[in-house]
Amino acid sequence: MTPAAVLANALRKCTRDQVIALAKERGIAPAIAGRAYAGRPVNAADHLLLCNIMLADPYGTDLHRWPALECRFDHTVMGMGLRMRRILNGHSNAEAARATGVSTATISRIERGEPVSIASVLTVCKYIKVHPLDYFAPLKPGPLTARVARETSPASRSAA
Repeated sequence: MTPAAVLANALRKCTRDQVIALAKERGIAPAIAGRAYAGRPVNAADHLLLCNIMLADPYGTDLHRWPALECRFDHTVMGMGLRMRRILNGHSNAEAARATGVSTATISRIERGEPVSIASVLTVCKYIKVHPLDYFAPLKPGPLTARVARETSPASRSAA
């Protein structure tokens, strides 16, 4: 089953209007929600956010942990995860591409934190061995993100 079909099945637990209303609350355009409801592919970040809203695992399996609803998929963090896994495995970009079945250009785009298709995200997350919902980060700076910013600021590094 394709990622779009998995999401469409989860979305059809509600009416199209309910899905659009839920999506609008989370900042997803109604047209994107409508595409997903119809079983058509949408960008990876919105796909995963819709999965989160519907408590649907993007792989189509049962999942009992969910990121907070104030979070959104973070391509940059996933890119860092891919780079770390690739280096730990001793793989070049080309070797990682062969291992995942995506192109070397896709591997490079992910490592740069650029958006890619949901199919690529799901495939690469299996290679990384981290669930895509673990790459959700807060939408707004909160206590954790503020602390990390303070700890990594140039002023704090020079004081250390």
